[in-house]
Amino acid sequence: MKIKFLAATALVASFIAGSALASDLPARVYKGAPPAPVAVPAFSWTGFYLGADAGWSRLDSVSADSVAGSATNIVNGFAIGALAGYNYEFSGGFVVGAELDGTYVTGRHTTTLGAIAVRAGQEWTDHARLRLGYAFDRALLYVAGGYTYADDNILFSGGASGSGPKSLNGYNLGVGVDYAVNDNWVVRLEYIHDQFGNRSFATSAPSTVRQKTSDDMVRAALIYKF
Repeated sequence: MKIKFLAATALVASFIAGSALASDLPARVYKGAPPAPVAVPAFSWTGFYLGADAGWSRLDSVSADSVAGSATNIVNGFAIGALAGYNYEFSGGFVVGAELDGTYVTGRHTTTLGAIAVRAGQEWTDHARLRLGYAFDRALLYVAGGYTYADDNILFSGGASGSGPKSLNGYNLGVGVDYAVNDNWVVRLEYIHDQFGNRSFATSAPSTVRQKTSDDMVRAALIYKF
């Protein structure tokens, strides 16, 4: 009997000790398969956009007279405007687009052409451009070109007075970079060259003044992409 009692006591003690040891061990955690990574869609330049731009403009206006020779007006001014356009991005990163903008330009300058005082200044410049670029994810490098229309403020005084067509028609070439800060907001820095043809002004003097004009513009833009 004593032997059976000792054996039972040893069995109970062994069970209690095993339970205590098991309670000290960390609980086993059964984990499932890790969640699949969420795919982040790549940024796309495709879509419509609107924006505002501001920068600096330099107008070079060369006036020529058969008697007095020629003189150049260099007009520097501030430029501010608005733009709208559409881009389409192909697979491989190539981007094509079309854009319209209108820019108001400040600045006036007067030079002399013999006895004639010639005051020149540009008012409005409008561009209709096609763009071709290559996207490095959120950075877009591009070249652009198209049609330019401008209104000039030209005044002759002194030895002669007169007026002529204010409108200018020509072409533009440009280069720039767009950078998408996020999926909607884009910042831009670009350079545009506008080249216009010759035009003639009839004055009170017995001569006709011919004028050739070009414009260079550096500007930045803030754009919202839809």
